[in-house]
Amino acid sequence: MARTSSKAPPSAEAIRQKRREILQRDRSQADLLRSAWPKVEILRLQFTFDDGTRLPPSTQLHQFNPPARSFYRFPCPFADCSGEYDLSDIVTQTFKSNRGEIHQLFSCEGIRARDRITGYACGLKLDTKVIVQYKKEERKDAKRDAA
Repeated sequence: MARTSSKAPPSAEAIRQKRREILQRDRSQADLLRSAWPKVEILRLQFTFDDGTRLPPSTQLHQFNPPARSFYRFPCPFADCSGEYDLSDIVTQTFKSNRGEIHQLFSCEGIRARDRITGYACGLKLDTKVIVQYKKEERKDAKRDAA
């Protein structure tokens, strides 16, 4: 006869705490921006959210300088959502293309507490603008090579 577990499912707060711990651990293990991308002086990520209502989550600006960790995963701003946005690919694409700016739209695939029974994805839209400022000496070298 199989025994059922008498353990209660984890609370929403326990789930959020576990997600924070995982993100903090992964961030602490990421390379420094200056090591991963030595040509980059400043990286800015501008976030604009749209949930179809008049009052979506506030816009956000994240700025990374050379001593920052090269880590680009961000939790959905809804506290009860299990989703996150992984911007690693778009940031890497921006660096590799040597472009100064790229826009991309993302949709949260996490599940909010109110939708756990139905399994509907959160769907919060994230309009991301990646802005890179490269070191001046690198730009001079690039101009000289182009000539």
